[in-house]
Amino acid sequence: VLESDIAAVSDADALALARLEPGEATLLVGGPPCVTFSVAGRREGLTSDTGMLYRHYIRLLRAFNPVGFVFENVKGMLTAQAGADDPR
Repeated sequence: VLESDIAAVSDADALALARLEPGEATLLVGGPPCVTFSVAGRREGLTSDTGMLYRHYIRLLRAFNPVGFVFENVKGMLTAQAGADDPR
């Protein structure tokens, strides 16, 4: 278990902590924080730093190169407004 800011964890550190080489993981599970995408919330979506954390999941997905992955489908993510630095 690693309790840290995902943005501060390098690919190499994550792999070393898991004692894995790229391609050795069977499954990577994760998802974006739902608070910024929730229809019950302020719907900050991709305009907030929290809303952009999904990019780190993708980064680690590429680094681990697992056999499979699970990405939680957060209602509201597909209709979230893009931020200024997101070229969607």
